[in-house]
Amino acid sequence: MNVSNPQLPLDPGAAAGAPFRFLAGVRAALEGVRGVLAEPRLRGLALVPMAVHLLLLAGLLGAGMKWGVAPLAGTLEGLFGASAPHWLSWLARGLAWALLLLGVLLGTVVVGNVVCDPFYDLLSGRTEALLLGRAVDEGMTALSITAGILKEGVATLVRLCIWAPGAILLFALSLTPAAVVSAPLSFAWTALFAAWEFLSRSFGRHGLGSRARLRVLSSHKALVLGFGAAAVVLSFVPFTAPFLVVGSTRLFLALAARGQVPSLLQEADRQEVLAVLAGWGRTRGRRRRGRSGGG
Repeated sequence: MNVSNPQLPLDPGAAAGAPFRFLAGVRAALEGVRGVLAEPRLRGLALVPMAVHLLLLAGLLGAGMKWGVAPLAGTLEGLFGASAPHWLSWLARGLAWALLLLGVLLGTVVVGNVVCDPFYDLLSGRTEALLLGRAVDEGMTALSITAGILKEGVATLVRLCIWAPGAILLFALSLTPAAVVSAPLSFAWTALFAAWEFLSRSFGRHGLGSRARLRVLSSHKALVLGFGAAAVVLSFVPFTAPFLVVGSTRLFLALAARGQVPSLLQEADRQEVLAVLAGWGRTRGRRRRGRSGGG
């Protein structure tokens, strides 16, 4: 089997330059869209968080239009003073609407992701099961589940402890002339941890602790930054998180299938992942039809 199949989410070639790997990460994020749309068993599960996001968007927008626009516009008009030209009143209303829409989008994404997190875990697990033909975490006990929750809690705390100092430093630099440098660095820092967040479901399922996760991120910096950059941009659009969950799961398994990240995959699993990723279900469909015809 040719593991360098260009249809796979990324090329495993170590000689590929950082820009290529960055673009491969972006592509891996976008391929989550194709992954969801091509597989009915993922579409149905993805529709649940999408519906939650839609309800949140409609609710927050309605509440903002009813109770938020007028007070916010009045506050902005007050900043201009009573003798301000009439056109500033229109500017204040325009700014109020812009801030309202931005707040609604951010609120929908943040609240929706918290509420829908269990569905994202299910979606990631189902994506992996479809690629492998089995669930990696099957046969789990109450003790192993508890241990997994504790390990994930520690990993989340480590992630926040690493992210926060860097974010604070970059914010402080943004208030100085160094903002021209801190702005792109801040975006890259955010992108790195956005990718870490989406990959954390696969990390946890395959038993990677905090140190192992850091080694993965360090070994695949350009790839992770590419995925994270796309994730940051897409995360501002409601309904896109399910696509990113599927994309991150496919990305992790593509790396694991080539032995580039620690995982619980066996050799047979690696071959299955490489075969299915090459056509997202086409190979599996042919095998399924072949077995049915032979029976």
